[in-house]
Amino acid sequence: MVAPKATSTTLTSSANPADVDQAITLTAKVAATDDPSARIDVGQIEVKTTAGVMVGRGTLTNGTLTLNPIRGDLALGKTDLIAHYTPKDGSFTESQSTVLTQVINAASTTTLTVDHASAQAGQPVTFTATVAATGGTPTGPVTFTVDGTPGDPVAAGPDGTYALTTSSLAVGTHTVVASYAGDDKYRTSTASVTASTVVIPATITLHVDHATAQVGTQVTLTAAVDAEQLAPNQKVTFTVDGHSGGTGTLNGKGEATWSTAS
Repeated sequence: MVAPKATSTTLTSSANPADVDQAITLTAKVAATDDPSARIDVGQIEVKTTAGVMVGRGTLTNGTLTLNPIRGDLALGKTDLIAHYTPKDGSFTESQSTVLTQVINAASTTTLTVDHASAQAGQPVTFTATVAATGGTPTGPVTFTVDGTPGDPVAAGPDGTYALTTSSLAVGTHTVVASYAGDDKYRTSTASVTASTVVIPATITLHVDHATAQVGTQVTLTAAVDAEQLAPNQKVTFTVDGHSGGTGTLNGKGEATWSTAS
């Protein structure tokens, strides 16, 4: 009596990971362990999840079975698959593949908003990222990158959004990028926003050279601006009785003047 030849079974995927709408092909191959040239055209292959859910079955052709699972056969995320070969007669032994972890994922979309388009220095500014996808709610962290410097990953809050609050933005305009890291079900995505122009609060003191003047006498108004990091050559607008009177240019001392006839 001739002993059955030992076999080995392998299972591969044409796309792993694959998009939720992408067609994939699962290929199961059976070979004789000690005689690779042996032709195996008899027997059946079943591909199941490790939980026992049938994905597909069929007979071998030249030792190969190909399956094209339809959308819905494999859930979003990871699915562990095994191919099992059952011989038709006693010529070959049964065999089973190692586990193939098939990943099916979908695109995600990240949006990013800022609560203050313009803020004063030291004022808290909150950036809020929302990650959405068709067919579910993405999980996994979001990383906020401010002016090219990434921070620590941020987990989603109770409302499913991701937030970064900071009061340490320097004076100027800042670019913030929110990057969703992705998970087993959803791919990465990013969003950016040109964030708050941070300004320093200023105190203006107004002086007049003539508290009382005759009609036609020239009166000079001097605005003294008190603020940190104040740049020269900025403009100050003077308003008289609700009407714009004119402008003055700040000098190195933070003062601007404007003269008018009383």
